[in-house]
Amino acid sequence: MASELWNRTMSEVQAGRLTAALSSLRTHQRMKPRDPEVAQLLGMVLMRAGEVAQAAVQMQRAAELEPSNAVHHNNLGTVLLTAKRHAEAAAAYGRAVTLTPSMAGAWMGLANAHLALERTAEALVASTRAIELSPAESRIVMCHVEALTRAGREAEAHALLLAHVHRHPHDTDAQSVLLFASNYGLDDPVAVTAAHRAFGERLPRPEPPAAPFDPARPLRIGILSCDLRGHSVGFFAESFMRSEEHTSELQSPYVISYAVF
Repeated sequence: MASELWNRTMSEVQAGRLTAALSSLRTHQRMKPRDPEVAQLLGMVLMRAGEVAQAAVQMQRAAELEPSNAVHHNNLGTVLLTAKRHAEAAAAYGRAVTLTPSMAGAWMGLANAHLALERTAEALVASTRAIELSPAESRIVMCHVEALTRAGREAEAHALLLAHVHRHPHDTDAQSVLLFASNYGLDDPVAVTAAHRAFGERLPRPEPPAAPFDPARPLRIGILSCDLRGHSVGFFAESFMRSEEHTSELQSPYVISYAVF
């Protein structure tokens, strides 16, 4: 059963009052410095606030205060993975699955950490265990698909995606990944095109454009990407972005923008 502190903190977070939640939790931590719940909550709220390094300190503190609790090690692994401290994340997830072998999310985290470290064989072992424990969870299916693909078992990955989408037709993330993978396979291009169109029909319709339709009106196009240097989209967009038709506002094909949703 959740404590009063937990419920109050979650209410503050859901209301967007992160500063108030952090202030309250820090006061509690000064009064009860060895309370693992306070450290865990502080880590969670700090993560929500984007303070990943501080969140890792608090999650580490919770794990040290209550080392037999697999949840603390799993949470620590998640923060470390976010911080790209992949080897440390793998160690934390490893402690979590040792304490609670049935924790599917920790197995998935362990697989993701191994994938980041390019340890494909270890990642496949972990993702296989995760999907055995939770075969219907979309993020675990995606993790196992990635591990299978890295291991050169593309046909198995494709079959797994097909089966998952068949069982869960409303899982748009899995459907999107399946369609993307189909572009690079040996599938019939006519069937692939039809599948893309059918998927598009199932998605919510975008809002109509605010400006009236005018073929002669110049277009103002915004480009948002976290990786136009390395991603293939940058290659395809470069000729357009270098075109003499654009205004002086666009100076370089490598426009890096960030957005938080």
